[in-house]
Amino acid sequence: MRRPLRAQAQCQRRRKVAAGAVSGDGETLAVIVLWLASGAVTFVALLAAAGLLPEGTAPPVRSTREDRGAIDRGLRRLMIAYGLFGFGYVITATFLVAIVRATPTIRPFEPVIWIVFGIAAVPSVTLWARLAQPIGIPAAFAIACIVEAAGVLASVAWPTTLGVFSAAILVGGTFMGLTALGLWVPALAP
Repeated sequence: MRRPLRAQAQCQRRRKVAAGAVSGDGETLAVIVLWLASGAVTFVALLAAAGLLPEGTAPPVRSTREDRGAIDRGLRRLMIAYGLFGFGYVITATFLVAIVRATPTIRPFEPVIWIVFGIAAVPSVTLWARLAQPIGIPAAFAIACIVEAAGVLASVAWPTTLGVFSAAILVGGTFMGLTALGLWVPALAP
């Protein structure tokens, strides 16, 4: 059985990279060196971040059954909300470029969509953290989920230039902020 042409092309690229690594092809070696350098920088950053963590005690353990039940209910609600957020983000982030590629009128914008998505993501943690200060983390989380849902809806219901750019901005501008807000929610536990 023959492989589809795309799978064959991917196989050929992998073989070329592997052969280039063995033969000493300059371009392939440059890519490998960049990957290794990125790994080394990440490891150094990990050590620096670990060194900045304050030493302290573990949080107190809840002792009453009622406290555990309240936390469990809140944790379940957070897990459901976080799961829906992840589902919406992953689906949109996975298929947004495919939607653009499959729609002839917006196909020329394919390279730009991820740039817009990334630019929208840059200020998102600061934006959602500032919004959470006056209204609270749960309310900011809910608003960010609604904004993300509007972006997900725009990506599938509005296959135009304005629709996909709106989706990129709305989803790009919420996914990191939602992640940060979700990480801060446990700090609210009594």
